[in-house]
Amino acid sequence: MISNRGGHTPQVQQERAPTRTLFDQQIYIKLRATQRDDFVKQVGLKLYFQLAAQSQSLVIELTDEADPLFLYQMVRSEQDFHLLKQD
Repeated sequence: MISNRGGHTPQVQQERAPTRTLFDQQIYIKLRATQRDDFVKQVGLKLYFQLAAQSQSLVIELTDEADPLFLYQMVRSEQDFHLLKQD
């Protein structure tokens, strides 16, 4: 969606699909890094379903409140899940 307010440059607004959150908490994970000792870090883990017209996807996000550039996100569709289930 693009909106134009009062003659300003139009801004693009991203419409998000509806979601259903399954889990959203801070957890501790053990990280293994090359050329560095293993360490434990607190991260945000969020699991949610992203709902679309004909299907839904499971989204797994890892975030770090102390590091705004830290974001890992994996999206798996129903089709991906069924393929994994067959193996």
